[in-house]
Amino acid sequence: MDQDHHALEIEQDMEIVVDNREIHDQSENQKLSYEEIEFQKSKGVTGTELINTIVSNSSTFGKRTLFSQEKYLKKLKKKHLHYVELRYPSLHHICDYAYELQESRMINLRFDALAYILNSSNITASSRTLIVENTKGIVT
Repeated sequence: MDQDHHALEIEQDMEIVVDNREIHDQSENQKLSYEEIEFQKSKGVTGTELINTIVSNSSTFGKRTLFSQEKYLKKLKKKHLHYVELRYPSLHHICDYAYELQESRMINLRFDALAYILNSSNITASSRTLIVENTKGIVT
C-alpha cells in the first residue's frame, strides 16, 4: 500500500508544467491579416466558421494552456458572434431606452421619478385620465 501511495506521489510530481512564457503577442502569430478577416465577414462566413479559421491560422494556439485557449476562444466569440436577446418591454426598459436615446427629450425624467408620478396619480387599468406632459409620450 505504501508503494502505491509513493508511486502516486511520483506521478504527481512528474506532471508536465505548461505555461505561456514562450508565447509573445506579435502580429506574426496570426497568419490571417485584418483585411482577410474582414473579407471573410463580407462574404457572409458565419461567426463560428470565422473563429475556427482564425484559430487554425494561429501559430500559438496549440502551445497555450487549456485555460488560455478557453480565454482566447471566449474573446473571439465576444468579438465575432452576435446575439440578440428579446425581452418583453416593461416600463423600466422603455424608460431606460428613451433616457439613453435622448435625455433632453425626457426632460431628465428618470425611471424612479416616472414611477412616483404614476403611483401618486392613482391611475389604474382601464381608467380614463387626461394627461398633459412634455416628454413626448413617455408618461402615456
